[in-house]
Amino acid sequence: MRHRVLHAAALSKAESGNMPADATSADELEAALRALTGRLDAEAAPGEAIILDFSDIDYINSSHLAQLLRVRKKLTDRGARLMLCGMSDQLWSTVHLTGLDRVFKVAATVRDAQGILSIEERA
Repeated sequence: MRHRVLHAAALSKAESGNMPADATSADELEAALRALTGRLDAEAAPGEAIILDFSDIDYINSSHLAQLLRVRKKLTDRGARLMLCGMSDQLWSTVHLTGLDRVFKVAATVRDAQGILSIEERA
């Protein structure tokens, strides 16, 4: 099966071209996740696993979490999977406190995520 690694910070930078000059990284991340939802609806292949790396992201809010839930739904609808990784303690705390740690698969690093997905595929 195919694993595709997407870096949340890189997505934010790619989408920031149409953001106002004073846009915050939180705004950029929200726009990037919104764009990713649309892209994955067209691109995600059944059985594919998307690993979304948050290692360069410092902050997420409720809008980001809502967008992540939309991304997960799009992937699930297409028979693909989503795994989050690289979350700082602050990000992990937000995910955990909202109970979304029971919704999303989370790994410490990209490498850990790839390992977990490989093991799941063999099972």
